[in-house]
Amino acid sequence: MISTVVIIFCLLIVVHAIQALASARGGDLSKGAKFDVVIVGGGITGLASAVALIHREKIAPERICILEQSRKLRPVGATIGLFPNGVCALESMSQELAEEICTTGISYCGIIRHTLEPLTSTETTTTRSVRTVETLDSSDAETIGRGTYTVAWYLLQEKLFERIPEKVIRFGRVLENVRFHTKDDNNNNSNYPISVIYRDRDTKQQSEVNCKVLIGADGIKSTIRNLLFPN
Repeated sequence: MISTVVIIFCLLIVVHAIQALASARGGDLSKGAKFDVVIVGGGITGLASAVALIHREKIAPERICILEQSRKLRPVGATIGLFPNGVCALESMSQELAEEICTTGISYCGIIRHTLEPLTSTETTTTRSVRTVETLDSSDAETIGRGTYTVAWYLLQEKLFERIPEKVIRFGRVLENVRFHTKDDNNNNSNYPISVIYRDRDTKQQSEVNCKVLIGADGIKSTIRNLLFPN
């Protein structure tokens, strides 16, 4: 009797763990699920695209899907610089978001860019000073009406993530292929002409979703870029 109770208790724990994992991963996707927009990549670009579509373009969150190969967001990356035009871009998505980033980040009124031109035959790296090629001063910020900030990469990612509903992003989904359908194809997805094939990192199962628009935001080693422009 006791062993039976223990087994049932253990099964309940396993079920709860599986449900928690599914929730953290953004929930399951039915095969052939249809979205207006599929975004591949849950970094800053992918999340910013989703935030802009939801908050500025007023697209319903359930019509958007982000496929991210990582199992969860992690505090990685260094700091990045946000110039006045970048702050304006954040404000166009969410005024509250821009204010949080500007409050959290470090503000500075000027930046000096340097470059090392090729050394002449009489110069060495110790005798030749670095040459200043461009200076951004506070007058630029005053003209645009925004300042310049540095902020941790992961913090910006986290703040963007907080502004999309939980199930918009699906973690642990690795892109494998993309197919584009034409009107002549014999399929029922004429209104959703793009099929995105992905693999679940945990179950290893392959599946696909269909969409009207596909946004490739999967980084410098972009799978989408390699698929569209293999050379």
